[in-house]
Amino acid sequence: MRQAQRGLTLVELMVGMAVALVLTAIALVAMSQHLRENHRLLLEARLTQDLQATMDLISRDLRRAGSFALQADGMRFTPAGNTEALAYRLHDGVVSMKIGDGHWQAMTDAQTLRVASLRFVPRTHQTMLDGACRMACDPTTPSCPPRQQRHTLDIELTARATHDSRWTRTVTRHVQLRHDTLTGACPT
Repeated sequence: MRQAQRGLTLVELMVGMAVALVLTAIALVAMSQHLRENHRLLLEARLTQDLQATMDLISRDLRRAGSFALQADGMRFTPAGNTEALAYRLHDGVVSMKIGDGHWQAMTDAQTLRVASLRFVPRTHQTMLDGACRMACDPTTPSCPPRQQRHTLDIELTARATHDSRWTRTVTRHVQLRHDTLTGACPT
């Protein structure tokens, strides 16, 4: 009569080790895919965050702009009530800001993203102020009724990630400038 077996046979031990190795390999592949996806999402989030932060700074300054001048590489302007000129430009894939006669300060990180375009599109909207006059306007008078001209800027900023050129983002903003003008007059 045979004695009762104690422990595992060599075949059972090898099968168990093979199953454990396959499960470990599957877990490692899943973990590496997870880490790769996590890295991709972090790069994408950083790209979006950097673009949004740059757009917020430009928008904030332009809302206070008095006069401005569009240029081939960006925009120069003077905040209302201030004599110090400000400017934004796109140079070598980096958005930079200049205050007064000082040096250009990079606003975007060239290690993270390359800005492909920075566009400013000025618009003027005219609103007729028909109900502003107490007396009716003469139809032959071109300056009556008064008109309000609202000045706005559409800003578009497009960039791509430096580590993966497949990740391109565009941020747009519509900025209402604060120097509306009033033309025309009511009849006296």
